[in-house]
Order: sequence, then C-alpha cells, then structure tokens
Amino acid sequence: MKTLLKILFVLIALLMSGFSAVAEDEADLIPEDTTNNSEVAETEEIEEETETKQKKFAPPSWKEIGMELKGKQSGLKNKDYISCLKLLKLGAQKEINDFYGRFRTIDKSVNTAGTSSSADRFIKESKTTAFKKKHGKIKTEKGEHFVVVYPEFISVGKKKSSQRKQTDETVGINNILSKADDAFNSAANLVLIDKFINWAGKVQGKIFIVTDENLWRMVRTGTAKARPDQIVVTKNKNREFFVFINPDTFDSAPEAVAFAVSQLVLKEYSRAVSRKSESKLPLFFLTGNAFNISGLDSVILEDGPKQLDKWNGKEITAKSIRELRKRSGELKQLPLSKKDLIDLSRIVAAPNYPKHGEDVYYFARQSAALMKYLEENGQLSFLVMARMIAKGEAFNKAIDNGYVSLRDKFSGKGKKGKKKKISKKDRKSKKDREDEKEKEKDAKDTLSGYKELDSQAEEVIFFPLTKEFLKGEMKDKKKESKSSKRRRR
Repeated sequence: MKTLLKILFVLIALLMSGFSAVAEDEADLIPEDTTNNSEVAETEEIEEETETKQKKFAPPSWKEIGMELKGKQSGLKNKDYISCLKLLKLGAQKEINDFYGRFRTIDKSVNTAGTSSSADRFIKESKTTAFKKKHGKIKTEKGEHFVVVYPEFISVGKKKSSQRKQTDETVGINNILSKADDAFNSAANLVLIDKFINWAGKVQGKIFIVTDENLWRMVRTGTAKARPDQIVVTKNKNREFFVFINPDTFDSAPEAVAFAVSQLVLKEYSRAVSRKSESKLPLFFLTGNAFNISGLDSVILEDGPKQLDKWNGKEITAKSIRELRKRSGELKQLPLSKKDLIDLSRIVAAPNYPKHGEDVYYFARQSAALMKYLEENGQLSFLVMARMIAKGEAFNKAIDNGYVSLRDKFSGKGKKGKKKKISKKDRKSKKDREDEKEKEKDAKDTLSGYKELDSQAEEVIFFPLTKEFLKGEMKDKKKESKSSKRRRR
C-alpha cells in the first residue's frame, strides 16, 4: 500500500511540474498589454463556437498590431506608434477586441443573408437540360477565401464555327482564384485589417463564372454602365461576384475580379469602422486603391478592354490593347492628355463613374495615382486618413486633420512650424537635429494641406500620367545621351 502511495505522489508531482512548465511557456507569449486578458479569453471562447473548420481566427494582441504597424513605416519612436494606434482606435486590447467583433458581426450578416436572387437564378438555370447541353455540368474550385463556381464548357470562336472548350483551361480558373486571394490579402493589408477580416469557411466569397449571355442578362439587370469592372456584378451583402466571360473578356477577367474583391474588402472595412450597414468610402478612394491592387490596366467593358478612343489619330480597339500588353517594357497603358485631365475637386466629389469608357479610364488612373501618392508619402498617415474617410469624414478634413497633422507630428514639425527650444535635459546630437530638419523639409515639400493638394495635384500627381510628360522625358534622355557622348570624346 505504501509503495502504491509513493508511486501516486510521484505521478502527481510530475503532472504538477508539467503544468507549471506549460504555464511558464504561455506567460512568455502574453503581450505586454495584459489589462484585458479576461476579455480576450471570453472572445476566444465565443469564437470557438462559431469559427469554421478551415481557419481558426482569434483577436490579435496589442503587441501584434503594434509590430505590424512598425513594419509599415519603420524608424519612428515607440511613442509615435502608440499615438498612431490610439488614433486608429486600436490603442488597447479592449478596442482591438471590439473592432474584431464588428467583423464577426458582418460575417454573421453574410451568413444570414445566404445566397442572392442572382445566385438562385444561376443555380436554377444551370439545372436545365438546355444549359447542360450547351455548357455541361457545374463545377467548383475552392481556395482559402473563395469558391469559384463555373460551367464545364465555354464556347470559343464565332457563333457559326464556335468550339466547346474546357472552361478551367481556357479561362484559367486557378488564375482567377489566385488573383482574388492576392487582392483580398493586399486590400486587407493596406488598411491594417488582415488580422480582423476573415473570408473563410462558411463566409467565403463566391465567384460565379457566367459564360451564357442570356444568363448574364438575368444577373446584370438593366443596361450596362461604364465602370472599370463592367464584366463583374458584386452582391455586397452576400459576398458574391458574378463574372461575364466570353472570348472578348476572359483574358481580362482575373484583374477585373481582383478589382471587385479589393473594393468589397474596403467596403467591409468601412462598415466595421462606421458601424453602418453601408460603406462610407467615396468612389475615388475605392477605385484608386482597387485599381492599384488589382493591376488592372484598362476599363473592362463587356466587349473587351478599353483605354482611349484614339491615339495618334487611330482608333484604339480591344485588339490594340492586347497588342500593347504583349510589348516589352513598362508602358502597358496609353498616356492621358493634359488638357483632358479631371480636376481633383471633381474626382473627390464624384458619386458615380462617368458615362463614357474613356472618361472612366481617366477617372480610374487619376484616382489610382492620387492614392499611390498619399500612401507612398506617409503610410501611417494614410492609415489614419483612411479611417477618418471610412467613418464618413470629408476628404479635405481627413487630409488636414489626419494625414498632414500626423505626418508633421512624426517629422518633428510644430503646429505653427516654429522651432522648439532645446532644454539641457533634452539636447540631441548634431546628426539627430539635422535628420529632424530633413524630415521637416520633406514633410513641407510633400504636402502642407488640402488646399495645396488641390492646387498642385495636376502638376505633381496627374501630369506624369500624360503624353506631354513622356515627351519631355524623352527629350531629356536625348539631351543626356548627347552630352555623355561629347564627354567621352
């Protein structure tokens, strides 16, 4: 009996030491901000019940978000990152958990909404004998964030001499899936929600490939409107994308889908920030960022890609654009004309896309250039500005009170641009002071406010998109080439 008791005590001691070791390991993983651990545990417990089998998702820690923020723009002080997190309403674990919960609410609403009436039509039509005879059976391809639903066959060639080919090989279903995934990740990363948004499992996005013109007319009700992704119909509340693919559009479909996906990710971001059922983001913000993320080079109409109407007096067709895509070098897009550039004030105020394809091309390219300019000149400032706009703030105020204000703060510039006196306790090296002056100069040169942005946008942001700018560059290169030849002599 004594021997048995000794063995029992040894086993208990071993078990207790094991639990102690596990507890120590877990303690090392706890983030520095531990004020809301009970809330984290509670949220994780709730999520275990509703989470999908495909991907476990839990609220990120304050430290994780801080490190991700630091990865976007390095070289700042810790207090600057903390200040930025506060402006993003992610300054404490409680706020992070709340923001995470808002995305789960959107997931639940998508789940509750189920399939749209367009999806019901698609499924119903695909079961008919006539559809099966022409297009074969319906197939699916699953990825992490999306399910692609498509007919087995697609007709390629002229109507009288068309051939039935395998849709997955002809269209490139895996490429569409890959582009959609990349767009999802890039859009989420752009606005720092990659650890919050989750399109997996039951709430995956669904991409329906429509190859039948009659079925497309059922899905796309009304007349076609010119927009960058005219061949895609998005059902926001259902996370559904319907893509019209025919011989004129299948080579542009992956980027068009990526454009639509990027926009919907940003819209859900706005819904989470604003707590509203609809996105508050303006058209130029959605268009510009989605255009950059997707790699779209043209406006994709139902009869193919569209850029300009004419170039050097010649009509530009879809075939012309495809030839342009095949050329070596970076120029895959026809340059704009300076005299036809859209004013910044008109771009930021536009509630809808222009009616004509060429005008949509101008709008998309200029919006993309504007977004790229702002992001490249201050990624953390861009995040704060994006959040303000997503909540419904006017763009001019988001620039002045968010973008410029934060960037100037990080650069060391005072509110009125006055030099700060250096106390004995806070004296810095000559190099540090020079670095700060350089940062302040960069901030001033980049942008001082919305008024300057409005007055300088055409010259600084939009002019490099034009043929006049390209001609100037070519002249400069010729001059440089001639001068270098003279030096060699």
